[in-house]
Amino acid sequence: MKHAFCAGILAASLAMPAFAQDEAPADFMSAFRQVIPHVMAGDWESALAPAETALALADTPMDRYRIRHMLTDINARLGYWEATGRYARQAADVIHGDAELAATRMVMASHMAAEEARAAWHPGDTARLADANARMLRDHPEASPGWQVQGDQGARHMQGLQCPLFIADHLRFDVYGGSEGDPACLYWNHEDIGLRLTQGSHASAEAERMGETYPDLQSTRFEIVTTGTGENAPLTSWSLGASRPGTPEQFAMTLEHPLQPWTVTVQYPAGQDAAARAVLLQAFVSQQPD
Repeated sequence: MKHAFCAGILAASLAMPAFAQDEAPADFMSAFRQVIPHVMAGDWESALAPAETALALADTPMDRYRIRHMLTDINARLGYWEATGRYARQAADVIHGDAELAATRMVMASHMAAEEARAAWHPGDTARLADANARMLRDHPEASPGWQVQGDQGARHMQGLQCPLFIADHLRFDVYGGSEGDPACLYWNHEDIGLRLTQGSHASAEAERMGETYPDLQSTRFEIVTTGTGENAPLTSWSLGASRPGTPEQFAMTLEHPLQPWTVTVQYPAGQDAAARAVLLQAFVSQQPD
């Protein structure tokens, strides 16, 4: 999942020497590496026990943070919401408590607050949900003062962009303040479908942004779609290729509102076209005026 782990965490782990899966780990890194194959295979039940073993061996701030981040993701995939919320809060606290991590990983504290908010939403803990939603916004280094928290519901920018905590099963992880461009927010779900809402008409800018990551970017289709808002709108589909060898081919769709100033982009792996289109249209409708 895009938001679940920093690329550097997995890359550093995979670069270390291999250990047998049944070998008792002597240190954090050997224990952490025993979790990786289960995570890569999506075998979350099998990942849980070795991750808990690694937790007891973590002795640096970075290791204490990243194993709690991993346990947050594992427990969320399993629907263990009490543990998800606990580990998410602990991961954020580790970042806040270490000067180096606070300087370099504060966006991950924001992501952990988002995970805690999701964990609070499932059992209906609205007080904790509202608190985590506020911390998600406060901790994000790219959020400007133009954002206002809307209790346990989401966030709204002073320019009008509405970013609820959830759109379908997509959780909001990032908010961008508009100090160097229009405000935007970014969502991901557990099927690696990403959703970006942007204030303004930005189909061409979205293509440029995606092209910075995906060198094989090419437009594949242009069409007019019925959005469910009573209007038709232009939709552009993009083939993004793969971000690196061995990863799934990625696609994107961008939809501009014909009358209102916002753009919706959905990014998705091969084979998820129908689900991605449904999410895109739902996000589009979410921006209708109150």
